[in-house]
Amino acid sequence: MATLSDELALQLESECGHTYEEIVARKSVEDYRQLRSVVQDDKEDIKRRQSAIHLLGRFGKNEVVPDIVAAIPRLDERGLIGAVDALGQLGGKEALKALKRQAKSKSADVRRFAVSALDRIGTKEALTEITKIARADESGFVRTKARRLLKRRAEK
Repeated sequence: MATLSDELALQLESECGHTYEEIVARKSVEDYRQLRSVVQDDKEDIKRRQSAIHLLGRFGKNEVVPDIVAAIPRLDERGLIGAVDALGQLGGKEALKALKRQAKSKSADVRRFAVSALDRIGTKEALTEITKIARADESGFVRTKARRLLKRRAEK
């Protein structure tokens, strides 16, 4: 398991939104390094890994995208949703590619979050993917989400 400071380890265990906001607000280089090591460690506890992915998305450093993408195959649905959200926060070509794959997930919830993440990225390629989803996703809920996002953009 990755080595974390006592403070960061306790904060990750809390799963409290306010505690997570404190970590992000600090933007500590050491916290970032430790969180990244959690994501990279295949033997790491899944909940701690999911929390680290969520937080790294908020740090805004695109260089962590390959680590998140590499972790995706070992995540459960909750973890996938967190990874999708983080990738949407971070953006970039590799994040977009991973989001397009997750937009085809078996899980409608993962696909719905992928639509929101693609919207956050907002590039022409991302919006083209949302348009495809709005037309053809098997879930009416996901199609409706995609249509709402496209409509909101058209109204701006």
